[in-house]
Amino acid sequence: MLKKIIAIILTISTIILITITAKNIKSLINEKKTAQEVGSTYLQVEEPIDIEEQTEIAEQEEPAEEIVDLEDIEIKEYIDDVMKQHKLNENNFSFFYHNMDNQKYYFYNENKWLTAGSTSKVAIALTYYDKLNSGEISKSKTYKYYDGAYEAGAGTITSKYRVGDNIPVSLLLEQMIVNSDNTATNILCWGLGRQVDYKKQYAKYTDDELTEEFYHKNIITASIGYDFLKYLYENSEDYQELINNMKHSSHGQYLKKYVDCDVAHKYGVYGAYVHDYGIVYGDTTYLIGVYTKGVYNASELISNINKDILSK
Repeated sequence: MLKKIIAIILTISTIILITITAKNIKSLINEKKTAQEVGSTYLQVEEPIDIEEQTEIAEQEEPAEEIVDLEDIEIKEYIDDVMKQHKLNENNFSFFYHNMDNQKYYFYNENKWLTAGSTSKVAIALTYYDKLNSGEISKSKTYKYYDGAYEAGAGTITSKYRVGDNIPVSLLLEQMIVNSDNTATNILCWGLGRQVDYKKQYAKYTDDELTEEFYHKNIITASIGYDFLKYLYENSEDYQELINNMKHSSHGQYLKKYVDCDVAHKYGVYGAYVHDYGIVYGDTTYLIGVYTKGVYNASELISNINKDILSK
């Protein structure tokens, strides 16, 4: 009889089974938030329990497995301290971290919409490499430097080419990522057609719901940025050229400034918005994204955060 009672207790106390993988980190985060909102009201017994019936169920079910949460407490406490020191909050700061070796993670304010700046260029590149990989376009494909494509910024397209010139897609992709060339980006976007149409292809790279506003504006959340990077990392064999270009982007700046390992990243700056996100190939490999709005010396803040995390 004692064994039967123990089996009943185990059955009632088994609420949820979670297996942490790189694919369901955000599912766990959402479940934790939902649990916090509804409170601890899972076990409300309103009617007498049929002991014999529950015993039969317990005997049929597999043994309960321990609930595992791999939220990285050390990273959380570090980010909490950084936020206090720099007066960061949910209005001006978002963050994600995911160690791809041990699956530990920490996200903060990941669903806040922010102006993306040049961080959106990663998704544009992913779309083009999909077309190259599928054979829809070839590496010899060229795009015309159309009148109106010029936009001030770094890069070599405007110094080497003139309106009406045909430019290889491989060079446009390289300049868009390595030098964040805005003119190259405009030409590539023109080659994809209407923004509202090609941005719908981004659903392939994220589990998040893409809003109507997302299709019409250059906006992003840390959660979507994380998904883009995770997709790139998990399918790296298809995007080696993109990853190499990201490794050669912005030497000595942002996530790269104080570290001596490879970082495949893309920064974005637009007005008060300063962001960077990337894959850090240190002793362990991790995904990281730091998004800011109106934060003093934000680029240095981003550099120091990655330096400190890499040393942990």
